Amino acid sequence: MSGFPATALPPIGAAGGGLSGSYLNPGVASTNTAAGAAKTAPVLGAAAQLAQTAADAILYIAVGTAGTLTVAIGPTAGVANVIVNGLAAAIGDLYTIRLPAGWFVAVSTTTTAAWTATAITC
Repeated sequence: MSGFPATALPPIGAAGGGLSGSYLNPGVASTNTAAGAAKTAPVLGAAAQLAQTAADAILYIAVGTAGTLTVAIGPTAGVANVIVNGLAAAIGDLYTIRLPAGWFVAVSTTTTAAWTATAITC
């Protein structure tokens, strides 16, 4: 393959290697050390906003019982943007969705008994 270096990349965490710095600017340390990020445990279900509406958030959905997953987001409770529609989800799967500040999210599953959701503001 032309254009690729002939040598292997250094291991992650090694000097000058891997993902130890900023992904877009290798060798540049990340400066995002804000302690102001908030963690919440939203309830899966009908369209709702997260408790923190002033900042974007990453929503993590962990599958504990196999089933199907549908996720829609939007700036109103109408959640017009379907992100995942009837996706077969296996035990152990983890889905991440970035939710813009103040937006609504609706999550429906066929089996929610062992599913968990965590939102972290960013």
